[in-house]
Amino acid sequence: MYQISIFIILGAGFINHKKYANDEVKFWKVESNCESVHIFSKIFKTEREFDQVGINGKPYSGKIAINEVIPSNFTVSFKSDSSSTKFGFKLEWRCSQCCLSITLSGARQTSANQRYFQNGTLINNRPFYIGSSKKYGIWFDEVNYWMVGTISYLNKRKLKNGFIFGDEVIDCPAKNKMWKEYFDESWTFNNEINLTCHGRSFSYA
Repeated sequence: MYQISIFIILGAGFINHKKYANDEVKFWKVESNCESVHIFSKIFKTEREFDQVGINGKPYSGKIAINEVIPSNFTVSFKSDSSSTKFGFKLEWRCSQCCLSITLSGARQTSANQRYFQNGTLINNRPFYIGSSKKYGIWFDEVNYWMVGTISYLNKRKLKNGFIFGDEVIDCPAKNKMWKEYFDESWTFNNEINLTCHGRSFSYA
């Protein structure tokens, strides 16, 4: 069974595929007007390794939880084999609510205290912010933390080499309330750091 479905959605939607059959091949192409999309599973139970869901080519199977931020236009695929089946899955998505720009204040490294702007690209499926000085940036590293650091390190793919990082796993940097800063040769919590949000990428119901 082969099927393609195309959705043009403003800001939110879902894919509900329960009680699937053997030998299925399905594709869902989604186009949204979001800056980026938060996609997550409400239900996910497929035959591990053999019945796979793909989100922009990244495979998922078994009994898991999906919680990702992905580009605004994306593809979900599903393929089952000819043996057993499971309950199925339901994926929901909506526009990621990250700020269009952020003002950072309270850093001991005072040159980092400035306004940062989304530049329209994603790093590890999260929006990338460039400071007004063009020297510093805010990005999502490879270990699930938001980092503040110099863009020169970022250009060398040294994603963990920031001097400030958020000590919470969270979708958007302005939602993070706990920050550690490297200052005077040690990492310490800096309760004075604050990120002020200016505008949202999209508002959804």
